[in-house]
Amino acid sequence: MASPSERLEELLRAAIGEGASDLHLEPRDRRLEVRHRIDGRLISRGFVEARFSDSIIQAAKIAGHMDIAERRLPQDGQGEIARGERRYHLRFSSLPAVNGEALVIRIIDEHVGVRTFAEMGLFPPDIERVRELLSLPHGLVYVTGPTGAGKTTLLYAMLHNLPAEEIDALKIITLEDPVEARHPRFFLQLGVDERIGRTFSELLRHVLRHDPDVLLIGETRDLPTAEITLKAALTGHLCFSTLHTPDALGAIERLKDIGLDPLMVASALKGVIAQRLVRRPCGACARPHPEDQRLRQRFAALLTAAEGPGSFLQARSGGCPACQGRGYRGRTAIAEVFPLAGLERLVAQAAGPAALLPRLRARGCATLFEDGVRKAARGLTTLEEVHAAVERPASNGSCYLPSACPPP
Repeated sequence: MASPSERLEELLRAAIGEGASDLHLEPRDRRLEVRHRIDGRLISRGFVEARFSDSIIQAAKIAGHMDIAERRLPQDGQGEIARGERRYHLRFSSLPAVNGEALVIRIIDEHVGVRTFAEMGLFPPDIERVRELLSLPHGLVYVTGPTGAGKTTLLYAMLHNLPAEEIDALKIITLEDPVEARHPRFFLQLGVDERIGRTFSELLRHVLRHDPDVLLIGETRDLPTAEITLKAALTGHLCFSTLHTPDALGAIERLKDIGLDPLMVASALKGVIAQRLVRRPCGACARPHPEDQRLRQRFAALLTAAEGPGSFLQARSGGCPACQGRGYRGRTAIAEVFPLAGLERLVAQAAGPAALLPRLRARGCATLFEDGVRKAARGLTTLEEVHAAVERPASNGSCYLPSACPPP
């Protein structure tokens, strides 16, 4: 009979084999449900019998170097597993529920290299805008979006795409909670640990004494972190960080709500990028959308700015063996990249989208929704995925009404 640690390893290897980003172990009545997050969606993969449930949870807590005696409080941990020649970094998180402990294990492939902007899904005009932000000698750039939007992946790609002739001469320091992927070649990476007082703001104060050129602050969570980051950007450092806002321009309002001086924000903030991940239709079973021509007519004014091969696609219900019945396989990014040079006066006034968007569109910038429609028109995703990832335009103050495509 397999031991609990062997059973846990079997569950992890099955998740890795399916390309899952997370393994979820969730207590149900008298059993433990196993679910895999694949391309952003949770898929049930059966149950573990009640007599094995507790022992598997305990084995996971041991693997994650967590306190197996503590069942009343949430815990976090880290570990690793090998599959063939590949090693995977594991992030464990336990949560006490009324009917037992729930556990989520994030699976990070340490052999996956940093993705290029094109591989992530950015169109060439947006890639050029990001590169312009990276070429700045100092300033602050925020990447926004919800959890799971690929913000950290984009930030790593940005650091690796700093000007090639300068990167070896730069001191790059990252503050992360936790460090998700290790890049000792270019970065000095620091892990946040709030349990011992090693917070973002506390680390950041000490990091500035190490003469960095480029700083990556994994998340701006509070006023002290925001203030130190802002001052660093104003005193000759190029700083990157993330915010949880639904769109790029929401970052300006969010920084004001945190308590930052709008004039300082206007001086330091050089650009904001918002991102979402959407599923790609399976290349083996996707079909042209039955309303492809009507959709092209409806979005004609928008699509003239992004002509290219492809058509609107529709994922096949029930999928095929290649996509394991999901209709989708893999994900791509939809993004809005907003450089703010020349808009400092409006930023200082905390101007809303109505004032900023016309000027950004005049530069060729597209919103999340518009970028999503353009990618759907090329068959890179589907309109259903775009609508699921981006709130209906103009449904509230946090999303923008596209200039060339009214909401459905």
